[in-house]
Amino acid sequence: YEAKAIIAVKLFESIFVDVDVYIHKLEGAFFMWLWIPNLSITSEQLYNNLKAEDVYIVPGHDFFIGIDDEWNHKHQCIRINYAKEEKILKKGLEVICNNIKSSEK
Repeated sequence: YEAKAIIAVKLFESIFVDVDVYIHKLEGAFFMWLWIPNLSITSEQLYNNLKAEDVYIVPGHDFFIGIDDEWNHKHQCIRINYAKEEKILKKGLEVICNNIKSSEK
């Protein structure tokens, strides 16, 4: 886990340099959470945009069960699996970054 996590964070930091996106502390498994506070679309809409480019994430709203749907934070988070090869992860993060840039408020 640790080696993959280090690579994932390093890639995140190099790709999302000028983008208002935050990474939650990695706490095991092969998933990283990103918070995109200025996203002008929901994480579900971002999911659909990314899926059209063969990049798959999990929209955050599915993980906020029982919390008011009006709370913006639940629509501004995405979960990414970073267990892939570095080259594939890098490409996916670049596509995510480009989509976020075009969807920021």
